[in-house]
Amino acid sequence: MYKAPPLHPYTFIGILFFGLTVTAIGQDGFATYNHPELEWKTFETEHFEIHYHRGAEWTAQRSAEIAETVYGPITSFYNFEPDAKTDLIIKDIGDISNGAAYYYDNKIEIWATPLDYPLRGNHHWLLDVISHEFAHIVSLAKTMKFTRSVPGFYFQVLDYEDEKRDDVIYGYPRVITSYPIPGVVIPMWLAEGMAQYMWPGTSNDFWDSHRDMLMRDRVLNNNVLSFSEMASFGKRGIGNESTYNQGYAFVNYLAEHFGPQILPDLAAELSRPVQYSIDRAMKNVTGIRGEELHREWVNQLEKQYFGLTEDIRAHEVKGEIIVAEATTQYYPEWSNDSLIYFLSNKGHDYFMQTALLQLNMKTGKMKEIQPLVLSRTSISPDGRYLFYSKASKPDKHGSVYYDIYRFDLNTKKERQMTRFARSYNPAISPDGKQLVYVSGRDGTSNLYLQQVTFGQPVVKKITDYNNGEEIFAAHWSPDGEQLAFDFLTAHGRDLAVYHLTEDRIEYLHTAAHDTRNPYYSPDGKWLYYASDQSGIFNIYRRSLETGATELITNVPGGAFMPTVNTKGELLYALFENSAFKIAKITEPTALDPSLSRYIDYAEKVPGVMEFTLDSLPPATDYRQKFSKMFFMPKLMVDYGKVKPGFYFYSSEILDKFNIFGSAAVNRIWDRDLFILLEYHQWYPTLFVEFYNITRSIFNQKAMISSAYEASFDYKFDLIEFVTGISVPWDGFNKFRFDISLSKYRAVSDTKIPEVNLYQNGFTYDYYRGMNFKLNWQYKFVRRTVNSETNPDNGVVLNTNIWRNYDKFIRDFEVNSAYGTFGVAFRKNYYWLIDHEGEWYHKYPFMNKLVGTLGWRIGTISKPDVDSFFNFFAGGMPGLKGYPFYSIEGRNLLIADYTWRIPLFVEKDIQILSFNLQNAFLATYVEAGNAWSAVEDYPRLDWPDFTLNGRDVIQKLTADFKRDIGIQLRLSGFSFYAYPTAISLDFVYGFDEFTIADSDGNPHTYGNEWRSYLTILFGL
Repeated sequence: MYKAPPLHPYTFIGILFFGLTVTAIGQDGFATYNHPELEWKTFETEHFEIHYHRGAEWTAQRSAEIAETVYGPITSFYNFEPDAKTDLIIKDIGDISNGAAYYYDNKIEIWATPLDYPLRGNHHWLLDVISHEFAHIVSLAKTMKFTRSVPGFYFQVLDYEDEKRDDVIYGYPRVITSYPIPGVVIPMWLAEGMAQYMWPGTSNDFWDSHRDMLMRDRVLNNNVLSFSEMASFGKRGIGNESTYNQGYAFVNYLAEHFGPQILPDLAAELSRPVQYSIDRAMKNVTGIRGEELHREWVNQLEKQYFGLTEDIRAHEVKGEIIVAEATTQYYPEWSNDSLIYFLSNKGHDYFMQTALLQLNMKTGKMKEIQPLVLSRTSISPDGRYLFYSKASKPDKHGSVYYDIYRFDLNTKKERQMTRFARSYNPAISPDGKQLVYVSGRDGTSNLYLQQVTFGQPVVKKITDYNNGEEIFAAHWSPDGEQLAFDFLTAHGRDLAVYHLTEDRIEYLHTAAHDTRNPYYSPDGKWLYYASDQSGIFNIYRRSLETGATELITNVPGGAFMPTVNTKGELLYALFENSAFKIAKITEPTALDPSLSRYIDYAEKVPGVMEFTLDSLPPATDYRQKFSKMFFMPKLMVDYGKVKPGFYFYSSEILDKFNIFGSAAVNRIWDRDLFILLEYHQWYPTLFVEFYNITRSIFNQKAMISSAYEASFDYKFDLIEFVTGISVPWDGFNKFRFDISLSKYRAVSDTKIPEVNLYQNGFTYDYYRGMNFKLNWQYKFVRRTVNSETNPDNGVVLNTNIWRNYDKFIRDFEVNSAYGTFGVAFRKNYYWLIDHEGEWYHKYPFMNKLVGTLGWRIGTISKPDVDSFFNFFAGGMPGLKGYPFYSIEGRNLLIADYTWRIPLFVEKDIQILSFNLQNAFLATYVEAGNAWSAVEDYPRLDWPDFTLNGRDVIQKLTADFKRDIGIQLRLSGFSFYAYPTAISLDFVYGFDEFTIADSDGNPHTYGNEWRSYLTILFGL
């Protein structure tokens, strides 16, 4: 009889149907929300179907007009049109600025909030993002090697331990690999470069001063990304943005030297089924290999930038750099002339992972005030309170909005000043009684005034923009009568002043160049700001008495975000060598503008594309619509046999419903089948899962009545049906309740040649189960580039509480009433509790060393439960120094500790289709056991334990198994865009022990090395 662990989804999917990656199934992140509160509307234009919810009407209308306007230029340029209308989804359910192109689904998602990102220039948000994302849709569809219904293939291998129970067909897996063969193979620099290029002559975006700054800075500091480095993301600091930026620059270079047609030609070349190398593709299209073209391009950039900045570098004025410990240090703010507050991503990988820090200029001491702050800080006149904005906890629907917070430096307590107000960049008035901040909805932002009072605050909207205008930040004049702010209507920011007493706006700077970050000097004589009027951002100041303008800095990188104290000392954010740093100029003085001459930047700023439609159709209630059914063929090698199959999936356009599944079969008709259905229309997600596998074994020899040799063929058919709900909670917790129904069936054929007995098709069920499970998951892990392969800070917990009603075969018996032969079941009704967790942490004085403490605890309430339902404590998920089935029992306790260090990170090692970027070496120790009874305590209960606790613990731990292992983890990207993680373990079990099988044969384990290998999706 075939014997296997219970067919629970968390092991079944993970082992038998692995390779279900994020890109394959289109799943969102941990504990996401469904937003059933939204009322969706839809309307159609000639080439698009626009879907939006109430509250995003303006953005939807403008998006439709823009999409139809850019459709023709982009599709004509690539000589390619989508095979159906493109779905354009407009969202405004959080303070997120983003666009996403799902080129296989032929849909685009646009978030209404305009982009405010210090590494990017500012442009008309919808013109830019819709042109960019639709260019993705067309250009990437042009590169598809197969049809839109076939996104790619998978090659997968499962190999098993030799050791197993005698009632189990195979051991537990020791090798699990899944590797994609994608239908789109394109380096990230080209994918993003083509999308940003859009089409020849576009004015919806251009090579602005920010992009030029990032490129110029890398060239002048000799750290331009190599040809292969800019092919993929997965970088720290500004590395990902540099991949994007260099791609745009390199695409411009290729279009200038070979003509714009090179881009459609490259897309067509990459669509060839045998073309998986951009280097060779560029050779076929241009006659020159990509590596060589990259070198020529870099040589040209060096001549260009070193030549243009020669005078600037010779007459550089940047002052003293006082903070330069991280990638991001900006938004400085003075307090009492001796304290500085600023944002920094110190200790974090990503550019925007900032905290609010304080630097004492007298003592040089620096400390963190509050984490997760993302805005400029404003300080009360007495220096006690800090005002800033950050993301609040999700509201009841899961939306995350920015709010204003006040931090009391005396009590060290934080108070939320607004609630889901979508407010950011606060500034406190000189008398400390009013806050001004920016708040935006449906693609437009305005300025608001709020009284700083306890109780219900009085809020007043003081600007009335309604056509996509974007305001960034405001600053009070010393007399409290004016507010200077920067805003955007087209390309680049402009400056304006709001006069409170007159309730009017005065526009100061509306030239083609970008002027931003206004700041009044405390003496009321100057208005400081940053401007790129020379092509490079520098700090300027405008006399409030004469209107005269003075240049204050002269840098080859960029200067932003000025702030001045009562002594006239200037702080600002200096961009230099791929980082923002805080610089100080003690006595700002006027510089000769001719020394900052770079380019005539105003001539490079284009106009804004006009977009209009005579009329748009009326919107109707949204009706569900599904994407295509996608198929991904796979070739699996499982227990030594080739098993072809496929994945399939489809989702509703708004992700209200999705289906995902797989089927595979080998030459002996063993099959693997599963289907997952999820319904996201309500607050909880409803799901239905179905699993079915069959396994066959042949010619199993046995003696009948000790006289006749018999041969048996078995086929095992395992079926499980699961349904339930899952509910997110605050973004870190997720709850799931499900009910599962299981039936395991066996079919046997018997041959006894000596007596001419041939019996076929004896069928019986050997397991039936109905189980209820409550699952709680908690995940709080600091986001890093390698948070999947080397998490370094956080906790992950997973707890299951089962109530199981299982029936397992006891024997065969004859029904006395009917004379039929059938199965006698034994009831196994019990509670099962299983908890596991991991705690990731760094060592205080060894920053690169990461520790992980892991544990797993489990117990089954029924003392005489059949061993079919036991915990197994060995193998890949447990004590790796021992086979999976060698340690079993109805109780489980395992603890492990891992030390991991990086061998290298962000390298660029190309191995065929795999670009190796990171390598980590780890050693770990594990200890634990699974047991059903404690020696001398056959029916241990709580009174026994309270009386004999020490003895019980000693007997338990005396039988614990121990091992030590080393692990090599590698991560990078396959085919430029697919995160790939490789893990190789060698483990030695210290404790030797012997167990007997059902026939009494002894098997000895321990004192040996064991190995494990996984190749899966991840970075």
